[in-house]
Amino acid sequence: MTEKERLHEMGPGGSCICPKCESSLPHRNGVKCQDESCPKCGAKMLREGSREHQQWLKKKQPSS
Repeated sequence: MTEKERLHEMGPGGSCICPKCESSLPHRNGVKCQDESCPKCGAKMLREGSREHQQWLKKKQPSS
């Protein structure tokens, strides 16, 4: 699967999540969440459900 196909697989809906302050905003069609800046802290956003978001969630979990 190409990168372009993977991006379109996510669909037009969903949210962009800030990995720094956990703020969220609706995903805008045609704009990558990574190109969005968090309105609260200015960090680069992650697409909810994306591979990067899943990795962030794993890092965020306390290790046992």
